[in-house]
Amino acid sequence: MADLLKTAGCIVHEAFDGKEALELCWKVSPDLVISDILMPSLDGFSLCRALRRDVALRDTPVILLGVSRGAGLSVAVAAQESLRDRLRGVVAIGLTKEEEYLEMDDLYGQLPSLGSLPLAVVQSTQDNYLPAAQARQLFGADNDHRVLRAVPARNHNFSNARAAMYQAIFESLKWVDAQS
Repeated sequence: MADLLKTAGCIVHEAFDGKEALELCWKVSPDLVISDILMPSLDGFSLCRALRRDVALRDTPVILLGVSRGAGLSVAVAAQESLRDRLRGVVAIGLTKEEEYLEMDDLYGQLPSLGSLPLAVVQSTQDNYLPAAQARQLFGADNDHRVLRAVPARNHNFSNARAAMYQAIFESLKWVDAQS
């Protein structure tokens, strides 16, 4: 993903966990933070809260990017009113139909809680958890705040379509950023 952003002309600083990400933000004052929700030492939710407490970084926009379980968690975190207004949006890759490990009855039922916060979902067409056609039924039609990108792939890992998956993620990040 970083390579795609660099190719597009972005200056990219990478961190390997949440604590390192926060320290990097203090050093470089980024224009945008793209953060996973599941990270060691400091998760994405805690990173967002730490950024908001810092006077110099509180207005830095954040896009949560989550894969599989992290996708569901990203949506759940963004649905929390205390954080939602501080996010630029969410890119969720490979959502599942049932998020029982999150103790959530209906992840898709939480979508109205996002309000106008942009949400882009990248889903494989033949996903072994939730095929894109079924995700479309749960997700609804694309609109100003929601977009679903179906990638022609055989499984949840996009193993036969990595380049297409990365392109869909890149396009989703651009779309979320453009919505604000």
